[in-house]
Amino acid sequence: MASLMKDNLSFCPELAEVIGAGEANGRSSTVQNVFGLSTVNNLVILRNLFTEITPKRTLQVGLRFGGSATVFTSSQRQARHPPMAQHTAIDPFQTDWNDMALFTLDNAGLRGYLDFRPEFSSVALPTLVREGARFELIFIDGSHFFDDVFVDVYFTTQLLVDGGIVAFDDSTNRHVRKVLRFIRANCG
Repeated sequence: MASLMKDNLSFCPELAEVIGAGEANGRSSTVQNVFGLSTVNNLVILRNLFTEITPKRTLQVGLRFGGSATVFTSSQRQARHPPMAQHTAIDPFQTDWNDMALFTLDNAGLRGYLDFRPEFSSVALPTLVREGARFELIFIDGSHFFDDVFVDVYFTTQLLVDGGIVAFDDSTNRHVRKVLRFIRANCG
C-alpha cells in the first residue's frame, strides 16, 4: 500500500510524506489521523483532471489539511509554470493555531502558486465574480451543508470558463448529493 501511494503521488513527495505520516503539522500544532484529508484516490483523480485539461487557473473551496491545494500547486510547478498565484483557495479556518494547509504549502515551496482567501466562500466567491476571475477547474470541498454547497455552486458556475469542470468532494454526503440532484434536474 505504501509503495502504491508513493507511486501515485510521485509528482509531489511532500504530499506523499503527509499522507504516509498520517499527520498534518502546522506552525503551532500537529493533528494525528488526518481524517479531513482527501483520499489518495481523490487526489490522484484531481491530478489526472489537471494534467488532462492543463488549466491556467484553479479554484477550491475549503483547504483543511491542504491535500488538494498541494495537488493543484505542485501540478503547476511540475508543468514548469512560474509561481503567479494560479490556484485560489478559500478557507476562513486557516488560523494561527490551525494552519496545516498553509504550513504544508510553505514547506513544499508552493506558496507562490497560491492566492489564499481567508474568508467564508459566501463572501470570497462574489468578490472573485466582481474581480472578473475565471477558472478552468474548480473543486468544491468546503462546508457540506446544503445552503453552503448551493451558494458555492451558484457562484462558481459564474467563475467557470466555457468547457471548464467543477468537481465535488464527498458527493455521497446527503447535502452535497441533494445539490447534485438539483443541478442534474435543473441545469441541463
